[in-house]
Amino acid sequence: MAQASKMGVDVATRDARRSAMSGHICRKCGNAISRGDLLMVQTLLLDERGRSTKVKNPYHRGCYRTN
Repeated sequence: MAQASKMGVDVATRDARRSAMSGHICRKCGNAISRGDLLMVQTLLLDERGRSTKVKNPYHRGCYRTN
């Protein structure tokens, strides 16, 4: 988005892109997520042999909280 604003994209176009649906469903609340509100959280899962697997989970910015 920073590059798009440098190139002279107007505010209405930028806002339209942010409000467009991303195609992801929130892991916590189960609702569709817009592009501007998408937060992909990457977690590392370890199995009993010690091998790791990376998993990406989509969340709304407001739904994902760290304590």
